Amino acid sequence: MGAGLQLQIVTPENVTFDEPIDHVVLPSWKGELAVYPRHAPLLSRMGFGELRAAVGGEMRRFFVDGGIVEVRGERVTVLSDRAIPADKLRGDRLDEEEAALRERSTTDQDELESIRVGLQKVAVQRKIASN
Repeated sequence: MGAGLQLQIVTPENVTFDEPIDHVVLPSWKGELAVYPRHAPLLSRMGFGELRAAVGGEMRRFFVDGGIVEVRGERVTVLSDRAIPADKLRGDRLDEEEAALRERSTTDQDELESIRVGLQKVAVQRKIASN
């Protein structure tokens, strides 16, 4: 069991995770952010990517789709549109998501950027699922 921090991961649908942890590594806009016990108070935007929470001797991994992280005292709260545990990332669902993105046809630059980011998110989820 973790000792030192309490991590809560919240999505619009549910509380995905709420357990004591040793530390957490979060995706940020320019790399990663590690939070250990006695971290300074923090409120920050997150990028999409892999969230890793050390719980005892194991690492719990999630795909998070951006959001906000707040560190206050020994509590870390993550608010994200999506937070998917690594063991719930299914290859067939990722294949469908990727195919749907690739089928979209447009010349609109904003839409093309949305497709590009969507494909990046699928690639990150595949990487998390394979580890």
